[in-house]
Amino acid sequence: MKTVVGWSIIAGHFGIILYIFFGKADTWDVNRQLSAALTVAPVFAAYFVAVVKSFVDSSEERGPGKLVNWNYAFVSFIIPAFLMAGVFYVVHVFPTEQFSKPESLQQALAGLEVLLGGVVGYVVDSLFPRLEKTA
Repeated sequence: MKTVVGWSIIAGHFGIILYIFFGKADTWDVNRQLSAALTVAPVFAAYFVAVVKSFVDSSEERGPGKLVNWNYAFVSFIIPAFLMAGVFYVVHVFPTEQFSKPESLQQALAGLEVLLGGVVGYVVDSLFPRLEKTA
């Protein structure tokens, strides 16, 4: 579970950032691309650091890990997946007739990233705990 959740959030954000720069290059100017990428980058960076640090710290662990219930799996994976899909959708459809101001794009992305950051913050603390240092 830890590996799937960790890499899906990392790959999702990396994919969104690539899509912003390459998929929207013909319709967005550079300032809009940078603004959108910098809006999604903080959650990506925080999660990436936590996941990679956890993987390095537990590099000697083998096996599937501990079993979790379906509610935990839902909160840890499905909700972040839907929020990631929402971020991708906002980037994909912008601009539309009703949704055309750059500020609207940044507000929508920031709102989704705040929600995602809250869920991801919980997941990071739960799935990727800080290891206690021994003297």
